[in-house]
Amino acid sequence: MNDTFTGTIPLQKSSGKRYWSETAFNWLERSQRRAGKLSEEPSDPTKAAWNFTRESTGFDFLDEAIKASMHSTRAKHGNRPPFLELIGKDGTTLALISVAARFVVSTRRSKFLSTSPESPFQPQAILMDSFHSFSMPQLVRIVRSALVLEMTHVRDTAIIDLEMEECLNRIHLIFVSDVTVAIAALEALRVKLKSMGPITNLVLWDEFLGKVSDTASKMEAIRQLTRLWHGTNNAFIMVASHRHNTSLAKNITCQIIFEQKRKESNLYLAKVCGVEFVVTMGTAGMLSG
Repeated sequence: MNDTFTGTIPLQKSSGKRYWSETAFNWLERSQRRAGKLSEEPSDPTKAAWNFTRESTGFDFLDEAIKASMHSTRAKHGNRPPFLELIGKDGTTLALISVAARFVVSTRRSKFLSTSPESPFQPQAILMDSFHSFSMPQLVRIVRSALVLEMTHVRDTAIIDLEMEECLNRIHLIFVSDVTVAIAALEALRVKLKSMGPITNLVLWDEFLGKVSDTASKMEAIRQLTRLWHGTNNAFIMVASHRHNTSLAKNITCQIIFEQKRKESNLYLAKVCGVEFVVTMGTAGMLSG
């Protein structure tokens, strides 16, 4: 049979009454719309950033954490983006880089040239690093891998290089080995992100507050981070550390436990609200999960 049937099947009883029917996919789509769970396809970088931080990142465990956050009373006000805590001894640095890479690739301007007006601002990814854990060659490699994966139809390396430049220009590394630097950086970020209006941005902090022992300085840094989240209403925040930060408890909308399945294995388990997700790590970053 050469023809592919894609429509619904009209059913009719002998009495002449006609039944209405639909495909299972159409039913699912209709149900999701009715529940308000299906958003329109993003038409510009701003909407793509909103969609990424509130619905779909492409990483199952992170999407589950976002879904849980959206039901949290801490995130409901003004539909504020989540404030996530990633806890683990290994793999968290690579996870944060992978999230940043996927974000800038999915929000690049060239994807929306036909429908997007020029804007002075574009979605940004801010990576805060307490112990210089981020590797620049690794970051570049992961961004390129995410880009090539999405641009499988493009064979011209010059075009990919231009896209790479655009993506990398929207990732900012801030080294905050000193807590006073972190406090100043957070204050500056709050002012800058607030000036960008409704555009959602990522703020990802690896080794949150590092080994800060001074309680007063630590609380001030947390206060500034809280002000950034509440004051801008456009910052998706994710902090990574080896253990739970009780001082952040009132802000956290969802917690993610990240564990390596076996020593020297590239498989990890991400636990979100009692649900386990298998995550694969590689040289190209976080590949699944």
